[in-house]
Formats: sequence, structure tokens, C-alpha cells
Amino acid sequence: MQGEVLLLDSKSGNLHSSIPILCLTPNELTQMKSSATNIPQLASITWFGKGDDSTTPSLAICYRNGKCQIMRDEQDESFVAV
Repeated sequence: MQGEVLLLDSKSGNLHSSIPILCLTPNELTQMKSSATNIPQLASITWFGKGDDSTTPSLAICYRNGKCQIMRDEQDESFVAV
């Protein structure tokens, strides 16, 4: 089981992409799907400028429980889970 974050276009509101969230435990993901209380709450989705280095992470998805998924872009399959 995995969670996901949907990225929407800021102008049109159309779906841009879906990002699988793997930094949360299976128990946390089960809670997200079964209950609206005591679930990990999204704290921030932040884009950073990466300049000329395409290997520099530029996207951070963080939860209030301190867990984060740091990625090079929205399609990065070798992200870092903190």
C-alpha cells in the first residue's frame, strides 16, 4: 500500500502528476485510508531552484510528523525518505 500526492497546475487546476509517497509507514498509510483523524498531515510541498545541477533535489514533501520525501523532480524514483 502506498499514499500519493496529486500535483495540480497552479493556473488551470488540472492534474499535473501523481507522486507516490513512500516515506510513511504502512500503518500510517492504512490510517490515512481508513480515518480522517490521527493521520499524518501534510505540512509543506516545496519546490527549490536547482540551477545547473540536475542531480540536486528540488522537491520536498513533508508531513507534520517530521517525515519527508526529498526528490530531484516529481518523477524521481530514487528519492530520499527522511
